[in-house]
Amino acid sequence: MFNLIRKIEFCGGRFSSADSFPSSVPKFFAPQFTSSAANPSKLNPENSNQDSFPPTNLQNTCESSPKNSDSVIAFFKNHNFSETQISTIVKKWPLVLNHVPESSFRPKIDFFHNLGLPSSDIVKILTMAPYLLERSLENQIIPIVDFLRSFLRSDKDTLLSIMRYPFILDANLHDTLLHNVEILRFAGVPAHHIVMMLKTSPGKIAVKPESFRAIVGEVQKLGIKPHRRNFVVGVMVMRQLSSSKWKEKIEFYKRVGWSEQQVLDAFRKHPRFMAASMDKITRSLDLLADRMGCDLSVLIRRPQILTLNFERTIVPRCAFYQVLLSKGLVEQGSLLEMMECLRSLSIESFVMSYAERDHLLLRLYIRKFLGLGKSRSFVEPRF
Repeated sequence: MFNLIRKIEFCGGRFSSADSFPSSVPKFFAPQFTSSAANPSKLNPENSNQDSFPPTNLQNTCESSPKNSDSVIAFFKNHNFSETQISTIVKKWPLVLNHVPESSFRPKIDFFHNLGLPSSDIVKILTMAPYLLERSLENQIIPIVDFLRSFLRSDKDTLLSIMRYPFILDANLHDTLLHNVEILRFAGVPAHHIVMMLKTSPGKIAVKPESFRAIVGEVQKLGIKPHRRNFVVGVMVMRQLSSSKWKEKIEFYKRVGWSEQQVLDAFRKHPRFMAASMDKITRSLDLLADRMGCDLSVLIRRPQILTLNFERTIVPRCAFYQVLLSKGLVEQGSLLEMMECLRSLSIESFVMSYAERDHLLLRLYIRKFLGLGKSRSFVEPRF
């Protein structure tokens, strides 16, 4: 179908490789990645969330456009792009109107279809990252897809990774992705943790190697062992926070009674708690520590509790705990244990053991804890 660096066979709407990797640990510097790297990205991934614009009349958007703008617009409409989405693409990339769509765009869209992406997802990807339409299939897009597939070993996971961060397709394979993978390997990170990072947060690894190396070094300095899952989670969290934001978060926790050492200890135990918004942490601490009487030192030792969803998890579990406490069915101080239970364990540990004695508890659990019943909205309990 395409003149590729190495033969790609399309099978039943999916893709496979004629010389695919063995099922063992992915090869980090495989022969197929020795072609020349693509040009540095024109995209700005930091602005990837800015993909919505006020509705604009498409005719006004293209008022002074080249002669073939009509064919470009017609092409997009024929591929299920709305006028708003087309306007967004033109705003992001005005030169799109200079292209001949059948020769420039159709091969990429056909390729995405053959990967197994539905039209709706292709529209989302290209509206967010329209520059992909001018990238080379053979030298840029296909090698990146190949790279992801060699690690993730699953078409489904490869597509999920692309959907989570379409800009990964525009990353520099050799100077960025493979380089950063090698930084993790050299630090002692196991291959399956690198795979997790590529699967869940591919954007966190598609950064300049000098910045990535510095972040990995900071996590190492904090004492998190590279073989632990928390190491790559810590890298992802620190990649998400700027240096100033990191310092701001530490000062915030110090204001609510934590020491800097306690913040760092909590980060080592559960790095994601540092990614939670300060507003969410403020509400959680107000409810758990100030109103429910939880010991702050216990929360410091269990920072994962602060990452739970406030409306869907913390509030209803506090309400359910209060009922159990008022009936003498649980001991004072067992709230945080309930907070940490998985939903299935919570049913077994805190509901089913009491349901035979009090059917109201089961109904309360269904309504408040699971969010079912006539009302799906949660009302914060009065204390």
